[in-house]
Amino acid sequence: PQDSQRCNHNRGGNAKPAGPIVCACHSVSEDKIVAAINEGCNSTAQLGAALKAGTNCGSCIPELKKLLRLQPALNAAE
Repeated sequence: PQDSQRCNHNRGGNAKPAGPIVCACHSVSEDKIVAAINEGCNSTAQLGAALKAGTNCGSCIPELKKLLRLQPALNAAE
């Protein structure tokens, strides 16, 4: 879909993840998710397209949604 094209976050190959792991299926860290949100990902679909997070078992989707809700507020506070 077109939405996934707006988020151009680099997956970074096989780099070791930083921070707590949110998506265990694809070893995606909270830090990578927050960085993707800051670079323009604004939905779970976009995060899935950019990082694969939430695209396998789906158990991390609630945490992805939480990070999506919280990140704009955290950026405004800085």
